[in-house]
Amino acid sequence: MSSVRKLAGQTAIYGLSSIIGRALAYLLIPIYTRVFIPSEYGIVNEMYAYVSLLIVVLTYGFETGFFRFSESEKDKDKVYSTSLISLLVTSSLFVLFAIIFAKPVADILRYPDNREYVIWFALIIALDAVSAIPFAKLRALNKAGRFATIKIINIVSNILLTFFLLYFARTCSNIPYLQSL
Repeated sequence: MSSVRKLAGQTAIYGLSSIIGRALAYLLIPIYTRVFIPSEYGIVNEMYAYVSLLIVVLTYGFETGFFRFSESEKDKDKVYSTSLISLLVTSSLFVLFAIIFAKPVADILRYPDNREYVIWFALIIALDAVSAIPFAKLRALNKAGRFATIKIINIVSNILLTFFLLYFARTCSNIPYLQSL
């Protein structure tokens, strides 16, 4: 019975960190709609729709595969390093191709003057894909508290960076990319 309680507790912790992240992201919507005009906010939403699809493709099921093989393999470090290296290589290639083909992709997406959108989102997707395996390792090691702590730190960091970019850097910067936000 204690294993069921432990599983329920860990599930609650993993789920709670995800729920907090989504709730805080939802609370940012009024800020986005105040800062961005509707057409700009539409671009953000469209790009995040692509992120949702591409993150699944770029991780190619390795998180689930990692769980499976980390339980059955004796050399768990080898499973971890193989998974992480594979995602690092494919994510790096993805970013490289995004940089090389940013202009044609931006043209296809109907943002010909903003190839930086393609590059920024490629970096976001690559970082998310690579972070999937370390988070999966924390879950495999039953480190629910550490998992949730890192997730929440990540969420808070993203929110603070959002405020910084939208309110401080945008108004105080001579960097054209930040002014175009």
